[in-house]
Amino acid sequence: MKFKIITRKSNTFSTVNYILKLAVPGSTRSTIPQFSGTSNFQFAKLVDKKFEDFRASNQDRLYFHKIIGFHPSDSNKSDAELMDIAEEALKISMPGKRHFVMSVERNTAHPHVHICVALRSIETKKVHRDFVDYIKIGVELEIKHGLYNADRDTKPHPAAPAPGTMKIEARTGSKPLKNYMKESIAYSFEKAKKTSEFLELLKQSNIKLLPNLNSAGVSGLSFEKDGEVFKGSQLNYPIKKIKDKFGGDPLFTTLMQLTAEENQRLLEEQDLIGLGQKSSILRKYSNRTIDKHFLSSDEKNYYFKNTNKIAFVYDSEKNEAKLKTSNFKTIKAAAQKILETGTAVTTLPNSSDDFKKQTWLVCTLNNFPMSDFYKPSPFDLQQAIKMTKDENLKLRLERELKELEVKKTVKPESKKTKFRVDMLL
Repeated sequence: MKFKIITRKSNTFSTVNYILKLAVPGSTRSTIPQFSGTSNFQFAKLVDKKFEDFRASNQDRLYFHKIIGFHPSDSNKSDAELMDIAEEALKISMPGKRHFVMSVERNTAHPHVHICVALRSIETKKVHRDFVDYIKIGVELEIKHGLYNADRDTKPHPAAPAPGTMKIEARTGSKPLKNYMKESIAYSFEKAKKTSEFLELLKQSNIKLLPNLNSAGVSGLSFEKDGEVFKGSQLNYPIKKIKDKFGGDPLFTTLMQLTAEENQRLLEEQDLIGLGQKSSILRKYSNRTIDKHFLSSDEKNYYFKNTNKIAFVYDSEKNEAKLKTSNFKTIKAAAQKILETGTAVTTLPNSSDDFKKQTWLVCTLNNFPMSDFYKPSPFDLQQAIKMTKDENLKLRLERELKELEVKKTVKPESKKTKFRVDMLL
């Protein structure tokens, strides 16, 4: 058995009308009689009036909409039996006599009972505000009625999204980056049998492993994607868990050291460079990302505010910024610094494609002038369209995307070989 409880302040009519929508004869029960010839609509109006008339003067929340779900293997129970169990659960969780309407729905594999129940007791006139251990009630009733025993001790899968994350996914139609990384790392971790396979699978998902090394070996790790860095523990894959599986691999420490060296090499190529030179700074800059989120005492070393972590190092002579991390905020701040005197932003030719893409995206979304250092793919353009709030920019990007898709669909004309036939007469 599973319980879902929704607290309502008013509008009992809508809830009752909803739970009776799929009801069939014999699948409903109520403390308020529904006489023959009374439609569900009229009955819902009557229940709404009864609940409202019995509301206490200082009562805010009026009723619960409870949903009690059963396992598919309990489908053999009749509607009356399911309602008996639901009513028993109701009496245990909310002692005393109170008005309710319930119905059984079987429109999914899991039969479930909807209950609309008043919070105020008819007998004591008290409003229900007590904490209820529904898990305990569920266990007791499962044993008593021979129901499927739900395994409540099983921990969720490490990649399982939180309920709030699932709501975001449903609203936006896309996975948040952190949740995407969780799923990708979980897949790589479960699929790989040795360290090299784990690193290769992460690479295929464009996730970079960032090991922390000391004299004793690997002391910790983080994961990076699209410039966003998360500690292993934030993604349910701390160093202990990684070591438990791959620590016995004789190449584990060596591969981690090589990965750290490669990360450092890429970091050294992670520079933003200013092109051209403005004749003068025309206005006083303010309210910028670099001003709000970064601090520098020498206009050379820029730190994240309230930390001792350096974000980028700025060279005023070269108008160049060496970034220590490639997240959106750091790239934007470095670009703002460069554009104080430079006319456009560019990257080193040997910078990674990921860094070029990230820089292109930041500059595009902020309308920063930049050189032609990166050719965006249709996916890159779609990502920028989704992220921007600038309608004019969105239209321009949509035109670029359409042009790019047209170019891909137009096939170059194949050169036809001309044959000459000589006829001898």
